[in-house]
Amino acid sequence: MTALGPELPRHGDLGDVEVGIGQRDEDAGHGREGSSESDSPSPSPSPSPSPSPSPSPSPSPSPSPSPPPGQVAVTGRVTDESGAPVSGAVVSVSSEEYVRDPCTTDASGAFTTTVPATPALRLAASHPDFGEQWTDPSWRGWSRYDAIPPEPVALVLRRGVVLRGRLVDADGLPRPHETLLLIPSYRGSGPRPFETTTDADGEFAFPRTVLTDFDLVARSLDDWHPEQGQAPGAYLRIAPHTAEWLAHAHADEPITAVAVPLTLALVTLRVTHASGRPVRATPIDLWLRRSETEYVGTVPHTDADGRVRALMEPGVDYDVWALPDHASRAMPWTEAIPPSWHGAIADASELSIVVP
Repeated sequence: MTALGPELPRHGDLGDVEVGIGQRDEDAGHGREGSSESDSPSPSPSPSPSPSPSPSPSPSPSPSPSPPPGQVAVTGRVTDESGAPVSGAVVSVSSEEYVRDPCTTDASGAFTTTVPATPALRLAASHPDFGEQWTDPSWRGWSRYDAIPPEPVALVLRRGVVLRGRLVDADGLPRPHETLLLIPSYRGSGPRPFETTTDADGEFAFPRTVLTDFDLVARSLDDWHPEQGQAPGAYLRIAPHTAEWLAHAHADEPITAVAVPLTLALVTLRVTHASGRPVRATPIDLWLRRSETEYVGTVPHTDADGRVRALMEPGVDYDVWALPDHASRAMPWTEAIPPSWHGAIADASELSIVVP
């Protein structure tokens, strides 16, 4: 099991752009008068000098096209993370009231479109060479949802990777024709899980997408963090090596993912005070950790006898924390809180956990 992931992904966003409002009717087309040397007539060839005629005014510049009444011009620019323009990026434009036809950036990454005036507008950029983008706590530059600004909007696309490789069993043999899910870990607006199927040699490839943290799950979503549920039984687990996999993906190299059987048993934990009195009807900050990177945190309520139930793998060493008054809800080992229990469980075990 891996660290408790965020909620199941939603459809995601696509990329970054610059956007601005064009001039309205009353602001556009104000010319100016002036003169230049090229506009002035040549002196008279007569030997008697005569005053030059007054210079003619320069023609006023043609006003730039203005949006129709009730419409607003939106302009912007799409770049990559280095600031280089992205030509051929598709910019989608929508609001709560409408969805406009997308527009495409030119060679300088610029785009322009006209939309009905609206309190808030959503812009999102995409390009197949960059892959699917979405919003996370540290990145929302490819998409903007806000009031239309008076200046151009800048959207920035991150370049995604193609995660590809082979799915094998514990003996290194390929697992052919197996459903494989890639679930990006994020908080905010993200994509749905990506799904593919291994071929006869166990090989697979996912679409290009921006990845920072993710889970690989074999078979179905039932096998994604099954320890969080209450259904004992046999599952399929892929040991996570996210940093290694990402390094290979950025180098355009295949990865090897190992899927092994996981059997979970329903274990009863009875939580009592030092006096033996059960901790009744109380939310418990419950953490089950089997390694530094594999842990699950839940907040179940004890019953009238102080019992809660959790899924654990028999024969595997766990550190267990059961904390009735853990206000921070942080991972307890990061706060130097010692485990409430340590050891391996047998099938259908009942653990006794004493709290202060």
